[in-house]
Amino acid sequence: MNLHKIVMSIAFVTAVGTIMADTNTQDSARSKFPADIDERIAMHEMRRNGGWVLKPGTGRGYVAILNRQTNASDEAIQAGIAVIQDQYKVDIKILTEPKFGAVATIELVSNGGGSTVVWYPDEMRTVVDIDALAKDSPDKSVLDERVKKQIVRAFGISLGGGYVCASKSPLSPMKTLNALDNCDTYLEMDMRFQQNSEAFGLKPYDRVTYRQAVQEGWAPAPKDKYQKRIWNQVRQLPTNPLLIEFDPKRGK
Repeated sequence: MNLHKIVMSIAFVTAVGTIMADTNTQDSARSKFPADIDERIAMHEMRRNGGWVLKPGTGRGYVAILNRQTNASDEAIQAGIAVIQDQYKVDIKILTEPKFGAVATIELVSNGGGSTVVWYPDEMRTVVDIDALAKDSPDKSVLDERVKKQIVRAFGISLGGGYVCASKSPLSPMKTLNALDNCDTYLEMDMRFQQNSEAFGLKPYDRVTYRQAVQEGWAPAPKDKYQKRIWNQVRQLPTNPLLIEFDPKRGK
């Protein structure tokens, strides 16, 4: 082995060691926080600013969820939408009948328990079989979690990003869904989405806090007690308004 190869080998081993050390340090630091630290931060943000909303007019296109089944709960479907919007800030519409104009379609069906997900790339359509997710008769909480994760996975497939909700194994089958801790997308999916979304006609929306939306005057009606409190705080009239007398010399 010549000197150049020896030097390159040492550099590679050093780099790998540094990366592993950094990873271990990050894991060790994170282990000092409560297990539910992410949920606590999200709740703090919700209480302080009412959460996040998408600003109308800043994005383009939408993804349709065509709901043709009755076994999946509305809560599970909304949870899947929330993950997608949190990650990618795109518009999602729930439909009961096909509608022209959707960039991609996630179709929820009850097909008797065949394949959990089937992708039709030429149609930009991904079909999720709820019967397949419920084949082993799980309780509602387990089924809801599967539906949420499979909706997010279907979104990733439809937009050409591949599977998500599977950081350790992008092609992990349905039986591993219960073991997945979360539905975070992975870097490869993020990169593919950024490359493909504009070409597909899907532009992410700007996301602002509910408080900012109320201050700017375009916020949707409040949907929970936190947003209602912020709505009332921002829109209430001042108790001691500043009075300005008319100046005839200035005409105002």
